[in-house]
Amino acid sequence: MMINILYLFFQLEPVVLAGIGQQGKTEDGFDLMFGVNHFGPFLLTNLLLDLLKRSAPSRIINLTSLAHRFSPEFDFAEADETGAVRYPKLASYPISKMAVNLFTHELSRRLADTQVTVCSIHPGIVYTGAIDGLLRRGCLRKLLIPLFRLLMRTPDAGAQCVIHCAIDDSVKEHTGAYFVDCQPCNEAAMATDEALAKQLWEVSCQATGL
Repeated sequence: MMINILYLFFQLEPVVLAGIGQQGKTEDGFDLMFGVNHFGPFLLTNLLLDLLKRSAPSRIINLTSLAHRFSPEFDFAEADETGAVRYPKLASYPISKMAVNLFTHELSRRLADTQVTVCSIHPGIVYTGAIDGLLRRGCLRKLLIPLFRLLMRTPDAGAQCVIHCAIDDSVKEHTGAYFVDCQPCNEAAMATDEALAKQLWEVSCQATGL
């Protein structure tokens, strides 16, 4: 799902909430998770950059996940022997969320001389309709859904960090930061690898036709 909130009266704050955990591939042949979680928001954000700059002060908020900490090393090979998916080595949920963090840092560096603030946020583990879809019908489903509802955050609770980063004045002092529970937090070391972030940017431009 992607939600874009555009305040066009000289205030523009896109909240890019891209999240999918299903396997498959996009119409362009990318892994579905990486395409939706990274390539799509990357393209949308870049297409809106001129408007964001003209509408400054403005903010870009990228939805990431604690799962980025489990990302393996990146391999940007565009194809493998199967040829089934473009960039097949990027086909995992943790890699797609690590890409969000890397993109956030690189974008914040490129916008350093502007009044556009960029941050990434982990909303917590949120119970949504997607969880229902992952569980098959039967006794196990009946047992797990009440447990998940007890342990996971509601969508309203998960939205609090997004709202904080969209409206709180203090966030402007933390451009490029990773937020958890409305606070800037440390992230995996790979997420701050500047060389990797630049390489990902170049690959993303090539993949999306920018």
